[in-house]
Amino acid sequence: MIELRVARGWAVFIYLTAPLLIFLFGWLLFMPFLPNAKGNSNNLIWFLTPVSLGMIGLMVIGLLDTIFGKVVIEADRIYSKSILSNRELLFNEISTQSKLSIGKRDKSSCLKSRVKEVPKPVMMRSRACFKWVKER
Repeated sequence: MIELRVARGWAVFIYLTAPLLIFLFGWLLFMPFLPNAKGNSNNLIWFLTPVSLGMIGLMVIGLLDTIFGKVVIEADRIYSKSILSNRELLFNEISTQSKLSIGKRDKSSCLKSRVKEVPKPVMMRSRACFKWVKER
C-alpha cells in the first residue's frame, strides 16, 4: 500500500498561511461593524461580508483537506480521500493498452511521431513513471 499526501513544503506553507488568512478575513468580516471604523457604509458591509465568509470557508476547507486528504494505491485499487469527496477506482475496471503515445503529432499525416511501449503492469509510482518516460 502506497499512501500519498501533500508535499511537506506545501503542507507547512498551508499550515502557516491558512490560519493567518482566516484571521485576516475574520477581521475584515467584523471591521465594518466596529464603531470607530471610518467609511462605514452599506456598500462596504454588503461587499466584505460575503467575500470574508467565502474566503474563511475556503481556507478552512483547504486546511482540513491538507490535514486529512490522501491518495492511496493498494494492490487492487486506487482511492482518494478528501474533505469534499471520496473516489475509488478498481484496477480491473481500467482497460489497458499496450502502447502509450508521447510526443507531438505529425501535422501532415495526423500520425503520432513517437509511440513507446508501456511495461505491463503499469504499477509504478509517479516519479518512476516520469523517470521511465524521460529515459526513452
